[in-house]
Amino acid sequence: CQGTPLRGEIEARGGQLSEATKVVAEALGKKYGAGTVNAQIQAVVVTVQR
Repeated sequence: CQGTPLRGEIEARGGQLSEATKVVAEALGKKYGAGTVNAQIQAVVVTVQR
């Protein structure tokens, strides 16, 4: 999340970016093991008008 739009969202809500990064890195390490994980970034954008 360091270089994604999620960073701004974490910081805007008073979150601590370094702690969020640590927790996510640990979870990914448990799921995929040590090393590089290659993945695409995706977003779903919804626009609503009245």
